[in-house]
Amino acid sequence: MIKFPSLAPFVFLLSLFAVQAVGLAVAAQSIPTVVSLVGLPVDSPLNSFTDPRSGAVFTNAFTPASNIFIVDFWPSYTTLPHLTPGLVISANGFVPGGGVSMPYNFSFTMTLPTPASDVEAIMSYADLNGVQGTMLMKGFDESGNQVAATSVQPSPGSFLEQPLSLLSEANNIKIVTFLPTNLFDAIGGISFISVPEPSTLALLTIGAIGLLTIRRRSPL
Repeated sequence: MIKFPSLAPFVFLLSLFAVQAVGLAVAAQSIPTVVSLVGLPVDSPLNSFTDPRSGAVFTNAFTPASNIFIVDFWPSYTTLPHLTPGLVISANGFVPGGGVSMPYNFSFTMTLPTPASDVEAIMSYADLNGVQGTMLMKGFDESGNQVAATSVQPSPGSFLEQPLSLLSEANNIKIVTFLPTNLFDAIGGISFISVPEPSTLALLTIGAIGLLTIRRRSPL
C-alpha cells in the first residue's frame, strides 16, 4: 500500500497565514488615510480636485465671493500649531508674499474613495465681529442619505484651531459637507478611516475558517 505524506502540517501553516491575513486586513483599515494635498498646484484656482494620495474628491466650493478652491501653503503661525506650516484648503486665500488668510463662510463637499467610519479635520477660523459662529459637518452614504452630523461652535477669536470629527457606527460615510455660519474658515488636517467591504471580509474569514478545519480520514 502506498502511503501519501500527510498534508496536515502544510494546511495548518497555510491556515495560520490566512488568519494572519484577515487580521492584517482589518488592522490596515483602522489606520487613518491622510488627505495630504501634496502634489496639487498651490495658490492656483481649482473648480474641483482630487487629492493624489488619498483619492478624496473635492467639489462644490462656495463663498459669498467666489466658487473656486485654492490649496494654500501657510507658514508657521503661533496660534495654528497643528496646521502650520502646511497646506490647507481655502478659497480666495492667496496672499502674495506669504501669510494666512481665510474666506468668509467657505463651504465645500468631499467625496471619499471608500465608505468610512470616522472623518477628522482641523478648522482654522475667525469669528465675525465677536459673533460666535458654527461649523456644521454632515455625512451621507452612497445613496445620498444623511448618516451622520456634528455641529461645533468654536470659542470666539481669530486665527485659532478647532478639531472636527464625524462618526458613523454603520461605517457608511461616503460624502461629507462642511457648512460654516458666521465664520472665516479654512480646512486642513483631514483624515478618514475606511472599513473593509463586508463581502471581502466575509470571504477572508470563511477561507480562514475552512483552512483551519482539518478532517481526519481513515486509511484505505
